[in-house]
Amino acid sequence: MSSVLDAPATVTPPPRGADKNTDADLQGDVPDASEIYRISIDEYQAMIKHGIFDDRETPIELLEGILVKKMSKDFGHILTLQQLKILIDQLLSQPDRTLTQDPILLAESEPEPDLVLLRAEALPLRRKPTPDDIAVVIEVADSSLGRDRRRKLRIYAAANLPVYWIVNLRENVIEVYTDPQPGAKPATYAKRSIHRLGAQVTFELDGRALTLNVADILPPADSAE
Repeated sequence: MSSVLDAPATVTPPPRGADKNTDADLQGDVPDASEIYRISIDEYQAMIKHGIFDDRETPIELLEGILVKKMSKDFGHILTLQQLKILIDQLLSQPDRTLTQDPILLAESEPEPDLVLLRAEALPLRRKPTPDDIAVVIEVADSSLGRDRRRKLRIYAAANLPVYWIVNLRENVIEVYTDPQPGAKPATYAKRSIHRLGAQVTFELDGRALTLNVADILPPADSAE
C-alpha cells in the first residue's frame, strides 16, 4: 500500500467551500457548460469502440456518468507533467510504470489523469487500469483546480485509490491526499498534506521509499504563459 511518509503540519481536508477559487465545482455539484450529457460506462465504452468520439475535436472524459469537456492546458501544465514523468521514471527505472493522460476504468467514470503510477504486479498491463492496478494518481491543476479538488477527488476516493496528488500550479504547492474513505457521503480522503517549495514528497512503492523535491516538479514562474 502506498503512503506518504513525511508528516507536514496540515493533515485534514479543507471544509467544503473553503477554497477561494471560482471554479463551478468548488460551489458543489452544479452542472456547468463543461457537462455534455449523462451516459453509462458501458455506453461510453461502446461509443469509443465505434469511433464516435474524436478527442481532437471535443476532448472529453466520463466523470460520474456524465460526459465532461476536459480543461485546456497552458505551457506550465505541459512542462510540469513532462518533468514529473521524467523524475518518476528515473526513480523507478521502469517507464512502463507510468501512464500520462490515459484513461483508467472505474465504476461510473473513465477519467484520464495527468499521471498514473502503476503497481508492479499490474505489469505487463494489456488493458485499461482498474483500481487494483493503481498506486498513485496525479492531476496537474491550473484551470482545473476546482474540478480536481472536488469531483476528481471524490471519484478517486470512491474508487479507493490509495494516494492522490494535486500538483497545484495556482498556489505553487503539491497537495497529497491519503486514507480514502469510499463509504463517506461524499467519498473523500481523511488526510491531506501540503508540500511547498523547499520541501520533499516521500511515498512508498513496492517496499521502497521514494523522494522527490517539490522544487524539481513545479515549473519556473515564467513558464506559465
